[in-house]
Amino acid sequence: MAKTKLNVKEILSQYEEAKAKRGGGSFLRLDDGENVIRILPFQNEEKKYELYVEFNTHWINNVSYPCRQSIGEDCPICAFQEKLSAQGLKKVAKSLDVRTRYFVNAIKGENVGVLEIGPQILDGIMAFMADPEYGDVSDFETGRKLKITKSGSGFDTEYKVIASPKENPVDPSEVETVELHDFLEEQVPSEADMEEALEQNFDTSGVVEDPKPAKKPVKPEKKPVKVVAEEEEDVTVENDDGLDELDRTELKTFIRTNELDVTVFKSDDDDAIRIKIREKLALAAGEETEEDDDVMAAVERNMRGTSPGRLKSKEKTKKSVTEDF
Repeated sequence: MAKTKLNVKEILSQYEEAKAKRGGGSFLRLDDGENVIRILPFQNEEKKYELYVEFNTHWINNVSYPCRQSIGEDCPICAFQEKLSAQGLKKVAKSLDVRTRYFVNAIKGENVGVLEIGPQILDGIMAFMADPEYGDVSDFETGRKLKITKSGSGFDTEYKVIASPKENPVDPSEVETVELHDFLEEQVPSEADMEEALEQNFDTSGVVEDPKPAKKPVKPEKKPVKVVAEEEEDVTVENDDGLDELDRTELKTFIRTNELDVTVFKSDDDDAIRIKIREKLALAAGEETEEDDDVMAAVERNMRGTSPGRLKSKEKTKKSVTEDF
């Protein structure tokens, strides 16, 4: 049998060219359990230091497609989602909702690269940044190692961030950080790639370019109801919001999905968690009456046993669920 000898020099040259085209910078991954990392700042084009870049991403068939609007470009997936919503295909459209993510330079073991994190981890990092006893945990001289513990899976994945009490100096000349704005542009797929992904996973033939807006259903007029309470009569108020049917895990999912500013402690029992959720829902309903329909929709979905949807608000707020488990 004839032996095939590879031209290693040529292959390595091709590899380096391909690596340069994709912007450099290898991805770091968080394993289940404990991960020790050291985050680092980077210099932008104006030579100013930054910590991270934020972007939104769509998920199609378990594949992430960073939204082109994150780099100021038109996004075919967003456009397709709007057409689905206009035709009343709300459930399909919702599957294309973006999720907020962040890129940060980091060291893990002996590897230097880019780590993709979500709001839960960033909240933990910023909590230490705001603490005067820790300060800038990314600083080359006075920064610290972070222990990120990953548990659970899927939508129930949880992260706990702890900063080391000891400073961990890093020599900038010995590590090469990535300019993350340029890195993000390299990761965002082209319009053609996005359109191909839509065609492979959705029936795009039935989606028209300019669908007529669906008529809004006429809501029945609400008539005032007079409530008469007799003296010395015990009145029991029953909650019909469906929260009583959820266990602890489902309650935590409800908090994350609806982006409620609720802190859950290990000592809280299920009833205590329900009380906190109801207080936040009542507060949200009182502050912005325009959210009433969205809140009731989330409650009705829970009563039917379906996954609760996200509450919409005029201003997008970051999720701040902290758990002491």
